[in-house]
Amino acid sequence: MKLGTDAVLLGCLAEHPAPVTVLDIGTGSGVIALQLAQRFEGAAVTALEIDASAAAQAQSNFEASSWSQRLQLVQTDVTQWEPAQLFDMICCNPPFYSNSYPIADAQRRVARSQEQLNFEQLAHSVARLLQKNGIFWVILPAEGMPDLQQCLAKAGLYLQTRISIYPKIDKSCNRQIAAYRKTASASVTERSLCIRLADNSYTEAYKQLTSAFYLQLK
Repeated sequence: MKLGTDAVLLGCLAEHPAPVTVLDIGTGSGVIALQLAQRFEGAAVTALEIDASAAAQAQSNFEASSWSQRLQLVQTDVTQWEPAQLFDMICCNPPFYSNSYPIADAQRRVARSQEQLNFEQLAHSVARLLQKNGIFWVILPAEGMPDLQQCLAKAGLYLQTRISIYPKIDKSCNRQIAAYRKTASASVTERSLCIRLADNSYTEAYKQLTSAFYLQLK
């Protein structure tokens, strides 16, 4: 669970004109928070993580980075957290397996299941912590996004942008990245991204998107 394509994609594709306060919910090793700090030079980035060992690793990664002064790690449960400010931009690569999905390792199970944070709790937390004109970005398996979207709508958050992710040129969409705001939009912006070609090499679009973060892609 140290680093995955989902986190990198969200860190690359989440957009905001000029965020001052940014929140990463469930930061894990801190990769999304680090990407956002790198991309948005004027932003103070807060990263939340409930797991003690993951929080310690994220803190270590933050301290070793060039953006340590703008990164803050808070080990807490987002549903119980009461910060002093709201956020212009919130990002989350949330747990997406149901409680019944069998994962043997306890730490991996917490990271990849809804035992600690279900969609309804996430939606409520985002609605509570997001600025009036803020934007929430999230990545999920494509089949799970309708369930989260329903919870977000109940919490007063409306779909603005949807990006369909295709793992390979001959494969179906397996992930979606979506942006939500507190104000409904007349239309939803639809985009797509393919990661690999038929020969398993990376597409030019993916290489260009991630070029500021990967040392090398073949």
